[in-house]
Amino acid sequence: MISLGGLFNKYERKARLYPGLITLAPILVLAAAFWREQLTWIWPIAASLGGLFFLAHYVRGRGQTVEQRLVRRWDGMPTTRLLRWRTATNSVTRQRRRTKLEAIQQRTLPDQLTEQQDPKIADEHYVDATRALIVRLRSDEKRFGQVLDENIGYGFRRNLYALKPVALTLLAFALIADASIMGLRGFRGEVATVAVIHLLLTLAWLSIVRASWVRQAGETYAERLFEALDDL
Repeated sequence: MISLGGLFNKYERKARLYPGLITLAPILVLAAAFWREQLTWIWPIAASLGGLFFLAHYVRGRGQTVEQRLVRRWDGMPTTRLLRWRTATNSVTRQRRRTKLEAIQQRTLPDQLTEQQDPKIADEHYVDATRALIVRLRSDEKRFGQVLDENIGYGFRRNLYALKPVALTLLAFALIADASIMGLRGFRGEVATVAVIHLLLTLAWLSIVRASWVRQAGETYAERLFEALDDL
């Protein structure tokens, strides 16, 4: 039996590998229902040949690409928006967080006039400060475990959303396969169970995995990240 915990760290396993396996679920369900014996030896071979590592890195790449599009649509990462003068929803909280961040990192963030004059450069300062904070919190995972958990939640949703076109394509082929098998065996037993699972998966991808779902996780993570400033 392959231990995923021994191959991947917590973030890689939950935010990268799990979305990939969920995406492959239509094929895995078919294999489990009709080709169980083959699956028992294909799984360890795929792991030993680096198939799971390839899947995790593929998911990571797609997630990063889609994130760039989402950030343009959102007008900045949620963390950046919380530090800006023009987009933070609570001015008191924004100023408190900026003051703490400046004190901890011994740097000066762009003032309101500077941000107005050159928003792009200001955003680069906010992104750099945020990344430095993330690195510092990551070094004390035990103390700031909740921040890591929220980051994993965001990464999981982002990567699932990035894989949505692939998942729906695989589900379309799986449903065609279901129809073909039902034509040969009839709508009963394992055939019916597999078809229902595929239909439920399709409904879940269409109704749940959306850009707004990703943004919600991103905003929650941003809040938890900056709340950690109070403990530094």
